[in-house]
Amino acid sequence: YVNQKADAILAPISILNYTYALTDKNYVGHFLERDIIIFDEAHNIEKEVMGFLELPINPNQIKKDVGYILKNDTLDILLWSQELKAIGEAYNEKSKQFKDDKKKRDAFVSRSESLLATANWLANDSHNWIIMKENNNIIFKPIEVGKYCNEMLLGFGDVRIFMSGSILKSDLFCNDIGVQDYVEVTIPSIIPAENRPIIIDYVGSMSFKNAPSNIDAMVDKILEISNNHLNEKGVIHTYTYKISRMLEERLPQFSDRFMFYNSRNREDVIYAFKNSDENKILVGPYHFEGNDFKYDEARFQLIVKNPFPMLTEQVQRRDLVSGYKWLFNERSKILSQMYGRAVRAEDDYAVCYLL
Repeated sequence: YVNQKADAILAPISILNYTYALTDKNYVGHFLERDIIIFDEAHNIEKEVMGFLELPINPNQIKKDVGYILKNDTLDILLWSQELKAIGEAYNEKSKQFKDDKKKRDAFVSRSESLLATANWLANDSHNWIIMKENNNIIFKPIEVGKYCNEMLLGFGDVRIFMSGSILKSDLFCNDIGVQDYVEVTIPSIIPAENRPIIIDYVGSMSFKNAPSNIDAMVDKILEISNNHLNEKGVIHTYTYKISRMLEERLPQFSDRFMFYNSRNREDVIYAFKNSDENKILVGPYHFEGNDFKYDEARFQLIVKNPFPMLTEQVQRRDLVSGYKWLFNERSKILSQMYGRAVRAEDDYAVCYLL
């Protein structure tokens, strides 16, 4: 690993994923700035930076690690800034006790840096952060990340090239990541529209509230469409594991053609589906990015649910700040990603059903 990393640092062209790049830029600093940096799947930058900034803490874990008992039981941002600073200093002090255990020392130092950095952001940008309580965790989340993106990620290069098939509106995209000076280059799709038709055949709402009453009609429609594609493989996008489980309870009784996965076996099932010689149908929520189903790997797709993010306080505040444009744009990005999974070349073709 060390040798390969050294090669990557010295190489004229290096490839990093977003998580690795963010970690190095903010905590390690081994990779120096480049003349040009290319951000592939750039529509994910806001989500990646937001996830990197997000800080969960567990009172029981903190007490176990450093003996610190939380004093704060409010949602006051500035009070929490002071509390996180105190916890961060406690982790840093405790790290000094692990002189002979580098792994543990580094872990405590890293945790200290995260806590102190978040404390600083809360103090200096209090209106842009929210506090959420989930189970036993307290989670600190930013609402907008544009002001952080350059320092945390984009500053890797002098010239930045953002590439994606899902930058639907360049002004919204650039505002989200804090870019002001840009040139937009749009390249038309190389795939003829007739090779990638969309058929609207609505069954009903599959929201959390409405899915139970519409699931049987959805199963009937899935069976109808899949029977019209008996000699082809297909993909079903459920968007949530809950809908996937509801379908899994009903569909297998009609056919063993359907392949379901969960969070533990996802990659294995997708691999088995892609390499199967049978006309199987893959069913699940999270294969709309990072996977392609080219040519005979999928000749039809079914989008079962409109990809509407959970309306957490953070999502609602983010949408409000954008003038109610952000949430619509997020849904559209995911829909475009789903739509693009099965047609990957000029001579490829697949039909997409919106249910």
